[in-house]
Amino acid sequence: MSYCELKYVGADGVVTHSFTFRNAHGFCMRVWNSLVAEFLKPRSKYWLCDENTVAELWKLVANPDLPVCARVVLASTFDKVMVKREDFASLATSMRVFDRTFPSPPNYVNHLPEMAGAIDGLLKDEGAQALCWYPMSVAEDLWYVGGGEDGSDGRGYNIATDKGHWFLFDAYPELK
Repeated sequence: MSYCELKYVGADGVVTHSFTFRNAHGFCMRVWNSLVAEFLKPRSKYWLCDENTVAELWKLVANPDLPVCARVVLASTFDKVMVKREDFASLATSMRVFDRTFPSPPNYVNHLPEMAGAIDGLLKDEGAQALCWYPMSVAEDLWYVGGGEDGSDGRGYNIATDKGHWFLFDAYPELK
């Protein structure tokens, strides 16, 4: 079965595995389906195959008419996003409010409450500098820097030396 992971950046700057949630549909797809149904009214249940709907979904993060919790949680599904320790509590709160505001359908997997609890737990870990996600096990883990052509092992992404990550509340300060 697919899974998603909540990871954290340790004191050494390296992304480390932290929590696994079985069935990857409980994070990104749960969030995206809720927002598409509420704000975009797609013509088909196969909206993910429609480039226009997907493009409109990504634009919702900048829409000031949406609740802040929706914009925060949507941004948390974007590639290479991280959340700094100082913003863990805001993220956990946004996940809980999103879950109440946009409840998932009955019998649909939903990891938001458990993720919020895991984030609360990371607040107790003084070494956790930031957090990030490997949202779908069926996709590439953007937080693993692959091995070389010589067959050498890869390593965890390091925020001090590797490039491409960004911080949610730095990019969208109006969401704090």
